[in-house]
Amino acid sequence: MVAEKIFLPPVFIADAADTFIGRVRVTLQSTGGGTLSIGIASAIECFITHAERQIDQIHRRVILGEKIPHGEKVFSIFEEHTEWISKGKAGVPVELEVYAIWP
Repeated sequence: MVAEKIFLPPVFIADAADTFIGRVRVTLQSTGGGTLSIGIASAIECFITHAERQIDQIHRRVILGEKIPHGEKVFSIFEEHTEWISKGKAGVPVELEVYAIWP
């Protein structure tokens, strides 16, 4: 059986994500820290913050037609220091690069 592709508008996806974030927040509050370690709860809050930023950028870019400033763009939620680099190489218009930070 072949799955058919369905196009979902970004606004629909952002609204669904916002609803999901609300449910996650309620779940976090209802556990009261009893069933989740502080580290796990903190990590979930961090991902919620990333998701809210992405939802905001989708709203601003798609609905309001705003151009998101380069400094606000996120290229990786796992490697926060990832930068967008245009090197001008033939066939490679853009690369993502992570810089190492040494102590």
